[in-house]
Amino acid sequence: MQFFVTGGSGSLGVNVLQYVLEQYPEAEVRALSRSERADQAILAAVGKNSKRVRIIRGDLHNEEALREGMEGCEVVVHMAAKVGDIGTYPDFIHDNVTGTRNVLAVAVTAGVRKFIYVSSFVILAKHHDLAAGPQPFAYSDDNPPPPPTPRSPENVELIPDWASYSKSKALAENLVLAANPEAKPVVCSVRLGWLWAATEKVLLPMLIDVLNNPGWPLMPRTWPNSTCHMRNACEGIGCAIERGQHGAVYEIADPQGPMAMEDWAPRYVAVATGKPEIAPPVDAWRLNVKLLWRIIVLLDHLPRSMRWPASWFTAMSRQALTLLFWDFRLDTTRSREEIGYIGKVEWEEGCEEIKSLKESRE
Repeated sequence: MQFFVTGGSGSLGVNVLQYVLEQYPEAEVRALSRSERADQAILAAVGKNSKRVRIIRGDLHNEEALREGMEGCEVVVHMAAKVGDIGTYPDFIHDNVTGTRNVLAVAVTAGVRKFIYVSSFVILAKHHDLAAGPQPFAYSDDNPPPPPTPRSPENVELIPDWASYSKSKALAENLVLAANPEAKPVVCSVRLGWLWAATEKVLLPMLIDVLNNPGWPLMPRTWPNSTCHMRNACEGIGCAIERGQHGAVYEIADPQGPMAMEDWAPRYVAVATGKPEIAPPVDAWRLNVKLLWRIIVLLDHLPRSMRWPASWFTAMSRQALTLLFWDFRLDTTRSREEIGYIGKVEWEEGCEEIKSLKESRE
């Protein structure tokens, strides 16, 4: 079996490459790569399997490279994306929407059998009116929140341009799901929760800054987050490759269910850094969520050069805090019933894995 992957040098990408090569011993993978640095990350990840991986030099806007990479391929796993909250709205559209359109167009003409679009929980912004302000989490153990589905009708246009990552990923996912069901490839989307693992390089640095922010002890209660260990993400993508149906969306999260950020982030940062676990916010000190939102809106309009020190403002933008103060919980029911997703890595197991890896390197 021949695979073509984009985003193979990223934190998720290197894990997916390893997973594919292990699960499909006869498979060969072509990996789109923009630079020598990306080449090195890919080849280092696959190790002894490097002879089964072919680097394709190019990007999402290089049609020739895309055609070379997909020629004769059966499966495309599209992971490449501009992430985070730094950059202009046109930048995110260029990379995440136009780039996805380019990859899908070539996949159609190349006769690819299956196209897996790797999405994110951030696209659930299309079910909320972000401009109306945050949704305070007013639930407790005695009064738990309702299940995450059914959700309100979606409207991507309701997502403000300042939520560029969420909006661009939502537009890209809709583009993929609108593909012609009568023609190849079979397309489906895999929505992943908050990705974490020993090798994760995107979320962890942001969480370190958030927990060391002077405002952390004042943080209002957040909505529970759907975390997703890298190995569970790979399992979900693998299940979609094998059994995914055309036009379907499969949500993938850890088996323990959503957790409040203050319950999981300090633990994750502590085991990953080897430093003492930071205490959660104190109930008596918590800011009103609407007041905090007004402060963040004000700070978001300041030039970045005025935001000192810069680490205080990491993940403290409207785009980032949207993911905490609205309901972005994932529902894995369809993934379990339709494609056989299990979620084999429990929260504590993942934490112990990180701890053991860190100790082995010291």
